[in-house]
Amino acid sequence: QVEIQDFTEKELLWWKGFGISLKTLQKFKVYSIKNLFLNGNYFTSSTETSPIFGYYGGVNKEELEYWRIYMPTKRNYRFMSNWSSIMIQGVKQLPKISDHLIITKSMKDLMTLYEYGLIAISPNSENTMMTEHQIEKVFLKYKKIIMLYDNDLPGVKNANKYHKKYGITCVFIKRKYAKDISDLHKKISQTQFWIVIEELQQILKDENLTNTKHFYIFHGKKDN
Repeated sequence: QVEIQDFTEKELLWWKGFGISLKTLQKFKVYSIKNLFLNGNYFTSSTETSPIFGYYGGVNKEELEYWRIYMPTKRNYRFMSNWSSIMIQGVKQLPKISDHLIITKSMKDLMTLYEYGLIAISPNSENTMMTEHQIEKVFLKYKKIIMLYDNDLPGVKNANKYHKKYGITCVFIKRKYAKDISDLHKKISQTQFWIVIEELQQILKDENLTNTKHFYIFHGKKDN
């Protein structure tokens, strides 16, 4: 259970560093958490130096609220969640019509992409594969699907599972720039980031590209 509060100016500035606005936080049901409770017992509170954010995932049949808790400054544990392993982040916000879909690894990354007009979803965990039924649904609905996971060992390993099993094109940021798309936004200017977005748009259109300035591309066997 959580007690929510208004975002502080410092928290909004933190999200803004990744290109994410208050309007987008509201759209994706991301909240600032004042107090966090586990099984009815007080667990912890946010502070100025250690904020807590909550991703709201709706309620189940027993009216239990689903929350995915994100504590970005924690070293030992940054996430706590009662979300089902097969829940998909961002799926409720998908538009009815889109010619593309990016599967990325976090809510933060998909919100950064959304701010720049790119449609994305994310599994509940980078280590959790979407189900075969979920993959079939996105293949039926979207013309072009790419994976945009981290360029570290876990990210490459898990993206490769989709590449081998479903033939999905995998795209990785070159390591000299950043680990993931939201961190890349934070490291470069907005003008430079628009160049990154243009590269992703080009990748979605051109099946012959194998790399751009910022990305390596590994095409699958059966792109939609």
